[in-house]
Amino acid sequence: MSVTVYRILIVDDDVVERFVLRGAFETHGYTVDECGNAEEALDICKSDRPSLVVTDLMLPGASGHDLARSLRARFPTSDMPIVIITGSHSADGWDRAIEAGAQAMVLKTSDLTPIIQTVDRLLGAGESGNVATIRMRPPRR
Repeated sequence: MSVTVYRILIVDDDVVERFVLRGAFETHGYTVDECGNAEEALDICKSDRPSLVVTDLMLPGASGHDLARSLRARFPTSDMPIVIITGSHSADGWDRAIEAGAQAMVLKTSDLTPIIQTVDRLLGAGESGNVATIRMRPPRR
C-alpha cells in the first residue's frame, strides 16, 4: 500500500505567518514549500507543481486573486486546489476569490483548524480528480 505525500505551497509575505502555517501543515503530515510573493509562486509551480496552494489575499505586487487567475490560466485542467486566506470579512472578496479560480477562502484567525480542515477536504477530493469548491462565508457580525 503506497502513501500519497501531498506538497503544499504557502504564499505569504509575512514570514511569521508562513512559519506558523508550515508548522501546522507539517504536523498534519504535509510537505511544505513557501515563498513571499506571486511571482515566486508561479516559478515554483512551473518547475515543481504542488498538490495545493495556500495564498494570502494581500501580497506585494500581485494579489492572491491575481495569483489564482494566473495559476488557472497556466494550469487550466490542474487538480491543484487554491485556498486564499484573508483577515477581511468582506463578502465581496469571498465571491471574487471563487471567481478568480480558488476553491476556498478561509478567514485568518489564531485557530488554524478551519484552514487545516479545508486543505484536508480539498486534497481528499483531489485524489479522485474531483476538486470541490468550498464556500466558507465570513461570520455574520
